[in-house]
Amino acid sequence: MIDISFLRQFSALIQAAEQIRGKSIREIQALTGVPSSSKSKSYLAILTYLRQNLPMEGLSFLQSYADLSLKTIHLGKEGRPKESMSFSSFDFLRLSQESWDSSPIREDFSQNFWFFVTFSNKEPIILTHFFYRLPKEDLLAVRDLYEGFRRKLLEGDVYSEKGFVPCFRIEGRQVAHIRPHARNKDDVLSLPVPDKRTGRTTATKQAFWLDKEYLARIVLENLSPTEKEVFQS
Repeated sequence: MIDISFLRQFSALIQAAEQIRGKSIREIQALTGVPSSSKSKSYLAILTYLRQNLPMEGLSFLQSYADLSLKTIHLGKEGRPKESMSFSSFDFLRLSQESWDSSPIREDFSQNFWFFVTFSNKEPIILTHFFYRLPKEDLLAVRDLYEGFRRKLLEGDVYSEKGFVPCFRIEGRQVAHIRPHARNKDDVLSLPVPDKRTGRTTATKQAFWLDKEYLARIVLENLSPTEKEVFQS
C-alpha cells in the first residue's frame, strides 16, 4: 500500500528543487547565507536551500529519511560529469567478515533513492534534478566488484609492484570502481590478511565510486533538449 504522506514529501522535495532550477550557485549561496569559502559549497548551498524551502514534514523527511540521499553532479564540457562520485570509505576488516547480502554497501546501492541535482560549469547554474535507483543489472555489476575485491583482501593480494591495486574494477559493465578515499597517505586501515607480496598490514582507505562515464549516461538521459543546448552554445 502506498504511503500518501511519503508521496507528499517526495512531491514537496521536487517542488523545492524546481524553485532553484536556472539559479546560479552564487545566487543560492546569497539566499541561504552559505559562505563562498565553504568546502563543498555547491552541496551545502543546495542542501540548505532545500531545507529552508520545504514544509516542516518535508524538512524532517529530508533530514531523517534513510533511503534518500542528495547527490550533486558538477557537469563540465558537453554535459559530462567532471569526476566520478564517491561513497563512504569502507572498513577492510568488516568487509572481509560480511557477505554481500548483509553489507551496508549493498544497501547503499540497492535500497537508496538518489536525488541528483546537476549543475553546469558555465555559471555554474542548476540544470535539472531527478530521482534514481540503480537498475538490477547494474547492481549485479557492483556485487561482482564487491565480491572480487573481498576475495583479494582475503587472499592477501592487494598490492602490486606499483603499490595498492588502483581503480579495482570488473571487466564488462563499467558502473563503479574502487579507489582511494583518504585524507592523505597516512589515513590507513588494517588489512584482514597481510599482503603476500609486500607483507604490509595496512592500506589507505578505499571507497566505491560510480564511474563518471556511467554518471554521464544517466545525466544525459535526464536533461531536457533545452538543458542540453547549454553545452552546445
